[in-house]
Amino acid sequence: MTTKQRTAQQDDISGGLLGKQDFSEYMYLEERFAQLPILNADIAGATGTWTLAGGLLMNRGNKSFEVSGTNSASATTCTYDTTYKCMKMVTAGADNDRSAIFPHQDAAMNIWQDIGWDTAHEATFSTVLMASAVTYVNMWAGFDLAATTNATLATALSAGADQVRFWFETDTPYTTWQIAYSIDGTDALIDTGITVEATTWYKMEIRINADRKALCYINGELVGTTTALTTNIAMFPTIGLQELSGAARSLYIPGLACSQLLGV
Repeated sequence: MTTKQRTAQQDDISGGLLGKQDFSEYMYLEERFAQLPILNADIAGATGTWTLAGGLLMNRGNKSFEVSGTNSASATTCTYDTTYKCMKMVTAGADNDRSAIFPHQDAAMNIWQDIGWDTAHEATFSTVLMASAVTYVNMWAGFDLAATTNATLATALSAGADQVRFWFETDTPYTTWQIAYSIDGTDALIDTGITVEATTWYKMEIRINADRKALCYINGELVGTTTALTTNIAMFPTIGLQELSGAARSLYIPGLACSQLLGV
């Protein structure tokens, strides 16, 4: 496993500035996955006869983030890993199986979803992640539209009319992290030049500035800057992966954080 050294000026999830946690200027939210994401139907309470097992599952599930995707399951997709000491998200083992986490889509369920992360409010996204394997896989992390995240899990490169995500796919094939972004339906791609390697931690951060340009960092290095994103678009954090063969793929995710300027 490759490790990366952190600096005292950076927070321990993302490398983001600690000033983003100043509640007088910013809304700052952080998720460490102390409770595991489960399927929407299980956290919201499926219709039908209530059972003790169902109630216990709903009680233990993460109330901010859900998991979804082809053959994803509440009991097996997200678990705690004792080797890497964080949450592990895994696909189910069949070609094109996929799994993704994102804020719960139900109305009034949590602040992550209800306020949105706005291009006009200098929104930031940050995470740390590591892949178990980088063959036959599609992975992403960043901001996307809620409808896109929920319906297609952003597995298509141009899935969202507005988005900015770190992206990697071996079918193309890429060997480096890409920055995939869309502006009102027009898609673009930036090659970061950072090679994707298995069992290597990557700090990823997206900072949208006052000009609505997204500055994208990997391990503290600026690796790409987008053109100005669509104004006043609320996006939402998402991390996911898709296996492109009959072998399960895993992501290790210690946490994620988002911030944005308060409204005036």
